[in-house]
Amino acid sequence: MTRPRLAARLAFVWISVVQTLLRMLPFPCRTGLVRIGDPDHDAPVFLTGNFRLTVERVKRALLGLDAFLLVANSRGVNVWCAATGGLLTNHDVISVLKTSGIRDLVRHRRVILPQLAATGVEAIDILRKTGFRIVWGPVEATDIPAFLDSGLEKPARMRTVRFPWTRRLEMAVAWAFPISLLALLLWPFWPAGVLPLMGFVWGAALALFLAFPLYQHFLTRTGKSVGFVVFDF
Repeated sequence: MTRPRLAARLAFVWISVVQTLLRMLPFPCRTGLVRIGDPDHDAPVFLTGNFRLTVERVKRALLGLDAFLLVANSRGVNVWCAATGGLLTNHDVISVLKTSGIRDLVRHRRVILPQLAATGVEAIDILRKTGFRIVWGPVEATDIPAFLDSGLEKPARMRTVRFPWTRRLEMAVAWAFPISLLALLLWPFWPAGVLPLMGFVWGAALALFLAFPLYQHFLTRTGKSVGFVVFDF
């Protein structure tokens, strides 16, 4: 492995660790246009929010492809939460489409958005104001290459939010770590109780998330599963 590739991989690991531990906080990165590989006038155009970890994971999923990636302002929050909470809107998508210069770089007028952005973005409004047609991409960034190979067709698995044990473990850590930091503030006043409290926090978080499949059916209403926030495209 070359030194630049090793440095890039170590940087990705560092970002993943830090932003998993502090995932409940916004981590914005620069908005605008990112070139992946050597894209030409027919290269696909993707759009995601400016949560740093999401951007890095999307860029990693696009390695080996030639594409344009537009990073819209989601206030440093992941796409699903931002779209649902009104932080990633039509205005943000329109803004990056108009200011990035993408219109002059591609001959087509098609932009691929993550499916989880559909809660806050209206495709008709984007088409009317920019001329770009929205294509709803897969839930998971790792499915992007297969999505392109299929001619932008999505089988059921690409439309489904998956919550495997690895992701549940990430969410347990994301919840337990900041609460543990707050618990440390009690040390001067309650030194004997801080470590047991932190143990309880970690144990409860791990139990809550890792045992999710055991109680998921109790959270199902009108055919829609209620889950936890995931790392999305």
